[in-house]
Amino acid sequence: MITAHASRLSLLVATLWLTAGALQAQTPDPNDVADRCIQRMRAIARHCGRAMNAVAEHAANRINELQADGRDEAARRLARHAVHRIRTMAMACTRELHREAAACVRLLRHLGASDELIGSVQEAARRATRHVREAERHAIGVVLEALND
Repeated sequence: MITAHASRLSLLVATLWLTAGALQAQTPDPNDVADRCIQRMRAIARHCGRAMNAVAEHAANRINELQADGRDEAARRLARHAVHRIRTMAMACTRELHREAAACVRLLRHLGASDELIGSVQEAARRATRHVREAERHAIGVVLEALND
């Protein structure tokens, strides 16, 4: 009886040991995770900047057309709408960056990453957020400049 239990226990320990080894082999490297997170946040910021710029350029062209036709009130309405859309996009992008950064930090902590590595991901999130805010200001400036021409 003791031998049967010992055999089962040995089998269980061996199975757990092999499973732990297999899981450890599949655990991602924190540096790779951090790199992927940073690249993802940069991609989000670039995409958002391009999207806000496209809205601004389209609005500026249409504002110029409306003003050339003497439709100043329609141009002002369009400018207000474009500025609102750009601000809404910037807020959504910022939220997405915060979600991405939080998920990355949680994963890195789970993987036992160093505070320095986690800090680099957080700094990348701050830089990406600044990029979005700068792109927002630029896009709004394009719209307002078209309105004032």
